[in-house]
Amino acid sequence: MLTMIGHVSQERYEQIITRGRELVELQTRSQFELGDLALEIEPMQPHGGGHPDRGEALFGVLAPARVRVTSRKVTLRDCRCAV
Repeated sequence: MLTMIGHVSQERYEQIITRGRELVELQTRSQFELGDLALEIEPMQPHGGGHPDRGEALFGVLAPARVRVTSRKVTLRDCRCAV
């Protein structure tokens, strides 16, 4: 007798679960790699944020974010929604 799980056979169910796990793993690896690439562009600041040299303006996170966002043709709002 064919065992059904929901509307699919047990064999198909196991295939779906295996593929889902592969996709989650891919997404996780992609997020970590994107983070590593972002840190290469803009390394983390010391605790308390960056401290500009005398006569220089504080370069906050929005300025470099705008540059990266513009180069990818997405909006800052898109990025904020993804966080």
